Amino acid sequence: MITAFARGDAEQIRCVVTPDVVFHAGGHSQFAGDYRGIDTILAMFGRLVQATNGTLEVEVHDMLANDQHGVILLREKAQRNGETLEFEVTDVHHFRDGRISEIWSQPADERAFEEFFA
Repeated sequence: MITAFARGDAEQIRCVVTPDVVFHAGGHSQFAGDYRGIDTILAMFGRLVQATNGTLEVEVHDMLANDQHGVILLREKAQRNGETLEFEVTDVHHFRDGRISEIWSQPADERAFEEFFA
């Protein structure tokens, strides 16, 4: 899903998630909250890309997974209002029937993330 997100490939994202997928974005920024269903999640991703004028870069640092769960350690970088933020994010994925059914996403430095997107 991360590589599909980085490419902006919504159809590939749809292929790897369940129809009732839930995305939990941690923190208190404008992007924090629970997003239910792929269309709602894709709309949030679109707002994130728009807020960074398309500068958001996502790099996978490491992954650990089994048949039920996956953990992805991400390094991300974005520009906004003349500022650049480099930050780490941890995503925990739950799988059902070989597809992602739930994602918990948490930036390592919530305060910096929230200030950047204030």
